Amino acid sequence: MENAKLFKEELLKRNVKNSTNLNLQSLRLGINSVIALSNPKTLANYRKLEKLTLADNAVTDYGMHAIKTIINITKMSSLNLASNMISGEGLETILDDLISNNSIKTLDLGVVETSMRKNSLGIQGAVCIAALLIRNKTLQNLSISDNDFGPDGGECIGVALSQNDTLKSLRISENELKSEGAIPIIDSATKLESLNLAKNFLKSDVGKHLQKLLKRSTTLKSLNIEFNELTVPGIKAISQGVSKNASLEILNVKGNIIGD
Repeated sequence: MENAKLFKEELLKRNVKNSTNLNLQSLRLGINSVIALSNPKTLANYRKLEKLTLADNAVTDYGMHAIKTIINITKMSSLNLASNMISGEGLETILDDLISNNSIKTLDLGVVETSMRKNSLGIQGAVCIAALLIRNKTLQNLSISDNDFGPDGGECIGVALSQNDTLKSLRISENELKSEGAIPIIDSATKLESLNLAKNFLKSDVGKHLQKLLKRSTTLKSLNIEFNELTVPGIKAISQGVSKNASLEILNVKGNIIGD
């Protein structure tokens, strides 16, 4: 009873009734809580819901049917499910709903840095993300960091990205993409405004591809490749691309093997 009282107090502290934003991050919510949230009577208090944050809880694959209901009842523009122990199978549960959705512009399936939980979409999830990129025409911001995609998942997402005209921001850091998984993404990123490939074990062979991207792109404003394994030749190739680019505002290359 005391825990329930504390939970209610925290909920009311963070959220105002009839607010457009519902912040439930890090409240140790499980499947039953998400099912309760998906009840139409509960959501009636948030008829104009625009942003739902469920990051750092325990939704898991078993709670994704409730998420499916929430997606279909609301017209929210932002959904955050980072760090919820969701696998590719869980993402597949809501894939058709995400594909047909025309209101969600920001989707976070990545990781909360301070959380002990994570998602692990894997190759099955990468295939789902690819389908979403190809078929959804609304999504603009996608965060899928730390999801165990590997090189094959990166290649799958990169091929799909080449067929997408609406995505503006892609955060796909900490996925062990390696160069072979990152290059297809880089080659397809000409319409992005922001690309984050940090902590992916990238080598200097991505330098030429980033150089080409920077020469071709007129929209890219932010590029993050921090904490990879690029050496001087790779960084030089990037700098040559930067010299031919007029849109880039932020370039993060710290933590690479640049040398003196």
